[in-house]
Amino acid sequence: MSQPPRFSGSRRGQLPTPPSPYVVIKTLKQPGDGDGGACNAGIFLVRTIRHGKLRVEKRVTRQDMETRHMEREMKALKQLRGHFNICHIFGYLPRQRHPALYLEFYDLGALDTLIARYWRRSETLPHGFVGHTLLELSKALCFCVHGYVFGSGGMVPENWNAIIHRDIKPGNVFLASPSDPRALYPRIVLGDFGCSVSDIDIVNGTASALTSRQAPEFSPPEAPAYSRRSDVFQLGLTIHCMIQNLDVPDHDSISRTWEMGNPYSDPLDGILLQMLLPDPSSRPSTLHLPGIVDQHFQAFCARNAPRPLKSWAFRE
Repeated sequence: MSQPPRFSGSRRGQLPTPPSPYVVIKTLKQPGDGDGGACNAGIFLVRTIRHGKLRVEKRVTRQDMETRHMEREMKALKQLRGHFNICHIFGYLPRQRHPALYLEFYDLGALDTLIARYWRRSETLPHGFVGHTLLELSKALCFCVHGYVFGSGGMVPENWNAIIHRDIKPGNVFLASPSDPRALYPRIVLGDFGCSVSDIDIVNGTASALTSRQAPEFSPPEAPAYSRRSDVFQLGLTIHCMIQNLDVPDHDSISRTWEMGNPYSDPLDGILLQMLLPDPSSRPSTLHLPGIVDQHFQAFCARNAPRPLKSWAFRE
């Protein structure tokens, strides 16, 4: 007579944990390896047992469960699912010890790693790639806040539950090989919504409009207060880091000179200065930012042939 399957983690008084449909390939981030932003119980590269697909397993701490950070991240990613520039969620596994989110794997790593590679070789990232990254992330912010897909020709949806990321930085921007072999630059993806909050979260009282866990180096001047245009400021800091080959922004430099990107001199500098204005109301809105960036980026590409990334850009 066959025996019933044994599930791991079963203890007296607890429901058994079903076997995972994934096998761990390697550790991407150790548990508790945070930088002032949202922490986690470890991030792992995993493979689906059934189809052999690569995924990212983000394990969640008990604190994230109790403070509902995990719940808000999962709801945000489900609402934003399908946008080209936003991390895709595949599912959630409610294990006893460490529940986990299963996310899309991006083969070219994170933007902060790319910046570090260029810094080590005393090289600057191509201006075309900087503009490409700014445009793609602007599209992501526009969709998060307004539910509008830039360039689709559609209408801005009514009654959209606006989502604010609140932790935009190079380490939370991911790169993937383009599906089109003719594409010059990688796909740009905004990820890690562990600090995000939505309008509904605030109205229901499940989250505060004030920030508490974002990376302090990327905090806007108005912090801990935070608004839709605070994400615009953080995006500006991310681009500033790309141009200057920095791991964290040089706020003194920004405040002192309001000059961005010494190697570059074109309207992109002006856009960045607007994004980094101390007064949130003076910054571009998340709805209009993609159009502003696209106009100047297209003009740049018409005048200059964008340079590709170096052949070593994604080598360890």
